[in-house]
Amino acid sequence: ARKHSKRFVNINVGISPFVPKAHTPFQWYGQRPFDELRKKKGYVRERLNRKGFHAKGHDVDMSLLEAAFSRGDANLSLLVEKAWSLGCRLDGWSETFDFARWREAMEKTGVDAAAYAQRTFERIENLPWDAIDTGVRKDYLWKEYEKALAAEITSNCRKLCRNCGLECPAGNAKSGKSEFGETRDRFVSDFPELPASQLSRFRPVRIRVEFSKTGVMRYLSHLELVAVFHRAMRRAGVPLEYTQGFHPAPKMSFGPPLGVGIAGASEYFDMEVLPPFDLVRNRTTLNSILPEGISIKDMAAVPAGTESLNSFVSRYEYLVKSEDTAPVHAFMAQEELLAIREKADVNVRSMVEEARILDKDTVRLVLIDQGNIKVRLSEILPLIFDMPLEELDVTRTALYGWNGSWVKPLTSNKLYMVASARNE
Repeated sequence: ARKHSKRFVNINVGISPFVPKAHTPFQWYGQRPFDELRKKKGYVRERLNRKGFHAKGHDVDMSLLEAAFSRGDANLSLLVEKAWSLGCRLDGWSETFDFARWREAMEKTGVDAAAYAQRTFERIENLPWDAIDTGVRKDYLWKEYEKALAAEITSNCRKLCRNCGLECPAGNAKSGKSEFGETRDRFVSDFPELPASQLSRFRPVRIRVEFSKTGVMRYLSHLELVAVFHRAMRRAGVPLEYTQGFHPAPKMSFGPPLGVGIAGASEYFDMEVLPPFDLVRNRTTLNSILPEGISIKDMAAVPAGTESLNSFVSRYEYLVKSEDTAPVHAFMAQEELLAIREKADVNVRSMVEEARILDKDTVRLVLIDQGNIKVRLSEILPLIFDMPLEELDVTRTALYGWNGSWVKPLTSNKLYMVASARNE
């Protein structure tokens, strides 16, 4: 690096213990012993550091537990419950991970995580996860396991089918297309009589979706909610457009996220689909697939150039249930209440446009962003109600953006389309 760039270059190397996983060719193979992994990792790190590399990697203790849970059975539930009772929380983050508590849980339950991680299976043995059918045949995985041990490479199955058990789209092995091209292929096959020049005119259409997240579904995180919709779209056969690149992803963008535990009566996301797209039929199909508590209320096409949801939305309406609404009056009487943020203090009182007590335990709140300074519910609600956010029952009932007046994201689209149609 110094030879070619005339400057010092940092080179980082990640070293992580191998974790065999269920439903993969290495599901029969046990993880190496704990002390051996630690010794190997230390050896490699020491050698690399001598050469000027910065070596880092996954914690061996955490990898041990990952292997145990990847290849364990129902008996591990005892270990999980005991570890939880001893204070194990958010152990995926290194700053909160405490392996000593897991050791204590193992001693008290008699469940040895290392034994689960390191055990090997014979081909004829029943595996704890055999009851789960992923579509890939077990004998195919065993052949891949043998080839891996023999250092033999399996060629790309997009060029030559390996009969793994999955039902790939017709012609997939010949064309080399990934599963993410299936929706476009299916769309094209619906119009065999059209020449390629006409098919190229079909461009993805942006659809705005209004949905609700209530009941127990309010406890989903934003990422979990996104995953629910991704899976529902695939099950329903929605012809989503995907991004290009090494990791194709559906072109979907969500509005301002809800915090865990907060319900949403009118939430939104945008998605790109290939036409023709039947709004009513797809809404009905998706609602039959989505879990109870998540429901699509409406859909509409979005005109080209429409502002994104996160840019458009700046006003929020909530219903908050609390045992004591008296502190609301004291809050609204203030002219300034500061919240400490990373860059500068923020006057959160100016973000509360309305706080109306509807009955003895229900308050209607209307909050508004201050330019680039966004509303943070975790800051405002404890100040209004003088209690932690977790003790309040909160539902976001509406989102608004400014378009000459305060309008909802889907209402704005429909008015725009009506006006465009009249002009044409």
